[in-house]
Amino acid sequence: MKQLNPKNGLLAVTCGFAVMLLLICLCAGERVKQASPFHHHFSRIISFAPSITETLFALSLGDRVVGVSSFCKYPPEVERIPKVGGYTDPNYETVLRLKPDLAILLQEHLQMVDFLKKNEIDYILVDNHDLSSILKSFILIGKKCGKSEKADSLVERIRSAMFRDSAGNTSPPKVLICVDRYDQGCGKINNAYAAGNETFYSDLLKMTGMDNVVSGSKIAYPQISAEGIIIMNPDIIIDIAMRPGAGASEKSKKDWQSLPMVSAVKNNLVFCLEGDYLTVPGPRILQTLSDFRKIRKIYRTNIH
Repeated sequence: MKQLNPKNGLLAVTCGFAVMLLLICLCAGERVKQASPFHHHFSRIISFAPSITETLFALSLGDRVVGVSSFCKYPPEVERIPKVGGYTDPNYETVLRLKPDLAILLQEHLQMVDFLKKNEIDYILVDNHDLSSILKSFILIGKKCGKSEKADSLVERIRSAMFRDSAGNTSPPKVLICVDRYDQGCGKINNAYAAGNETFYSDLLKMTGMDNVVSGSKIAYPQISAEGIIIMNPDIIIDIAMRPGAGASEKSKKDWQSLPMVSAVKNNLVFCLEGDYLTVPGPRILQTLSDFRKIRKIYRTNIH
């Protein structure tokens, strides 16, 4: 009987252990690769918000979008893309029929997560309540979909335009940003929903050397009465038309004339803005920033 050489035995055990370790590492590596949210090529993406859709197209991912929310209108190509419902009434049957491999949602869509998990649809949640979170959403979507360089470039372009304007020789004007009024065009102001201090609108105001007159509220978009607006007495009012249409701006301006004691009204510094980009916290926020800068320039001219 041949005697086993201890050295050979040790070598065999060592080699066997090394092979086993290598296999474990390879298997673990494969599991990590499958579990990682940033290693897939997604070809069928559903967007559940206009800001997400516009971000996907800005990152050259539009050809992978197979479904969008009912509120998505831009870019024009989305008109031909199937709709999957709104914020509170997503059409789950349509979602399944489109066979997505990725769904991108806002934090407000948390109720959909169980459905996506149950049907093994990958997803990511993004936030866009303020400027910082908007830029982070670009990075997250870009990383998830293999467009990190495009996302970095988009963020850099926006950041380069976000220099803060100086107030000059005057103190920053106090601005009320009205984002909705259900009685628009009724000839008076009853209640208005205003952009709070922790919104992207407020961040854009700061970039233009203006201050949000709404401060201290933990509500993103608090409802303010006519009496509250009189007490705040803003220097500028920016009324964003949520329901634009023929003559909407002129009707809105007439509504504000019912508050002649407010500085903004008295000094003819009420600006009624229309445009679908104004309510979308996505790549087109630079257009909103441009509008705010024009308003700041008019104010400077007005007070001299």
